Amino acid sequence: FFFSSRRRHTRSLCDWSSDVCSSDLAFATFLSARLATAMGDAPRGRTLALEALSLSDANPALAALALEQAGLSALRAGDPSAARTHLAAAVARCAAPTLVLLHAVVTQNHAATLGVLGDHVAALAELRSAERALVALPFPHLLAAARSNLGEALANLQQTGEAVPLLLAAFDLGASVGDTTVERHTTALLGLCALAEGRPEEAERWLRRGVAIAGPFDAAAWRRLALFEIGRAHV
Repeated sequence: FFFSSRRRHTRSLCDWSSDVCSSDLAFATFLSARLATAMGDAPRGRTLALEALSLSDANPALAALALEQAGLSALRAGDPSAARTHLAAAVARCAAPTLVLLHAVVTQNHAATLGVLGDHVAALAELRSAERALVALPFPHLLAAARSNLGEALANLQQTGEAVPLLLAAFDLGASVGDTTVERHTTALLGLCALAEGRPEEAERWLRRGVAIAGPFDAAAWRRLALFEIGRAHV
């Protein structure tokens, strides 16, 4: 009742470890990698993730997740070059049409690593690819996050004319599904875009809206508004 119905590949009555299906062991190792990284031991997390990869057999989804975790662990350990290698391999592993959702999520993590390495053009291309893939899928909260990330990348490249419509779409979509994380993120970015384009009143409206959404316990939202007010007082 509590065990998998899959056939176990037991080779010997004396070999207790072979009673565990390799995919079960791979998944357990993958979870251990995530836990190790979350607990602050990123190098061990990367080692465990690569071990999970070696155990993943012909499961492309699990292999992609293991490679993604190896990349995220490497990034946490301060090795963005290795992170880029692992995440690029993860993107390639989940390129099958049946893994389009996983591909979109992994692609965004790859894009973030490219941004850390300063390859903003490649990062932007990856984010565009992820956003296009998610448009056709019934996951509006993921699409909202993807548009928010793409808008942020465009804003960082000072392409506010293209960033603002995406951020507005992300905000509306996030609000429609009750995703306050996306709402807070986009209000901050829309405020910064308005400020960059010389519209301080609009910037203040967005920052105040972010505070209203975040509530009294979100220090970051209040800090942004306070810095804005301080800056305006000294103009």
